[in-house]
Amino acid sequence: MASPITLEEAERLVFARVPPLKALPAALALAQDSVLAQDVASDIDLPPFNRATMDGFAVVAGEGGLLDIIEEVPAGHMPTKRVSTGGASRIMTGAPVPGGADAVEQIEKVVVKGGKVEVGATKPGQNIAARGEDIRAGQVVLKEGHVLRAQEIALLATVGCMNPKVYGGPTTAVLSTGDELVEPEARPGPGQIRESNSRSVIAQFAAMRLPCKPLGIVRDDPALLEEALREGLERDVLVITGGVSAGDRDLVVPTLKKLGVEYILHQVLVRPGRPFFFGTHGSKRVFALPGNPVSTFVTFELFVRPFVMRMMGHADGRRPRIAATLATPLPKVLDRIQFLPAVVGADGRVEILAWRGSGDQVTLTQANCLAIQPLKTALAVGDRIDVMKI
Repeated sequence: MASPITLEEAERLVFARVPPLKALPAALALAQDSVLAQDVASDIDLPPFNRATMDGFAVVAGEGGLLDIIEEVPAGHMPTKRVSTGGASRIMTGAPVPGGADAVEQIEKVVVKGGKVEVGATKPGQNIAARGEDIRAGQVVLKEGHVLRAQEIALLATVGCMNPKVYGGPTTAVLSTGDELVEPEARPGPGQIRESNSRSVIAQFAAMRLPCKPLGIVRDDPALLEEALREGLERDVLVITGGVSAGDRDLVVPTLKKLGVEYILHQVLVRPGRPFFFGTHGSKRVFALPGNPVSTFVTFELFVRPFVMRMMGHADGRRPRIAATLATPLPKVLDRIQFLPAVVGADGRVEILAWRGSGDQVTLTQANCLAIQPLKTALAVGDRIDVMKI
């Protein structure tokens, strides 16, 4: 097994192998959180006409006094009469402003007297959104690379782009290895444990709006493992949990190499998650994660998630990191970067939880972040420390 490398070097090697992005049309209703693969221009002026921004009366600017009400213009209807001196049209918010009118006085500031309305002096353009003042036809409103949130979805609908081109996500699969594993619905026998890693991986992919094909539990048998890996290599991204260390029963890496998977790295100086493997097989990418549940979770967040997010057009894809003030001392100096389950409060103070190691799933559920203890660095209460939100 090769010597372990730093986290920074591992990130460089992994992220340098993001394959070319794939652009495809997506139904607007399903495009949220996708990344645009095209510039989008408006097909119309917005507003498409001079539009009232208040309920009130459309008038000739500067004219006050008692004016004749000549018609009512609801939203969605075109005016039928032109406004001239001495007249006013009652108008609703969003309705087209009648010709001749260049101001709207809001309803709260007028007095209606039968068929007339008393209006104060107004200024040109008052309470009117001019045609094209927001967007001109042909103007680019969203550029390639923009992440589509709810507000961008609404804008695309406004400019009539119902099937935008976005960067598509990869096909994915996950398998877990180990004679000790049983399905979660089974009661474990002597020496057995319930398999949960694939459920974590599937949920982590689901958070990226990606389905993941479960390939089940594979026993520590070279032939069975080879068969399962062949199936997994049909997907763009294959995630394997367990069997990735250097013991006699750790068959994953030798079997991947037998199948022609190109070795890129194996072992990273992080805790938990040191025995992490990454390789390529043509256009396919393979991530073999350690079998302990917290190690599986952490290495997915460090490598798989940002890699897949970049495949989907995101510039980075890593979880947000913020600086916090340490409320729990970390006196032990380690030869690896340590990711510790922790809770960061609104005051920016971070408490390290009493974590019992990479099999301690309960403590992980109590955490809202992972505190990042740097390589070979002891920290005291009050020191600054980066935390990764989870």
